[in-house]
Amino acid sequence: MGMFDYIRCQYPLPAGAPTDGYQTKDTEPQYLETLTIREDGTLVGADGVEVPFHGALNFYTSNVSSSGPRGYLTVDNKPAEFWDFVALYDHGKLVRMDGGREEPPDSFKGPPVSRAEFWGKAP
Repeated sequence: MGMFDYIRCQYPLPAGAPTDGYQTKDTEPQYLETLTIREDGTLVGADGVEVPFHGALNFYTSNVSSSGPRGYLTVDNKPAEFWDFVALYDHGKLVRMDGGREEPPDSFKGPPVSRAEFWGKAP
């Protein structure tokens, strides 16, 4: 498993999209640092310093916490949701943001299983 950084998004996203908990592999240094996309599109580090990012910044999240041969679990016991966005930056200035909710893969369609079912302890 590779390392990544976290993205918190204050920039307006589609209704229902989470604002926190995103991951990206497009930033440096990928040591689990948290960056924020502010309401104006500015990308800043945890210390509030502006990051002059240039290029496509892909960030994504889901509510799936585990999956296995018996099914999947979510953090909120709701059906699986996947969100994927791409923010296009030109030398630190947000040019556009695309993306939204993604169709779940076939193995994540339908409701999540219970924790007991997941661990093989269902009656």
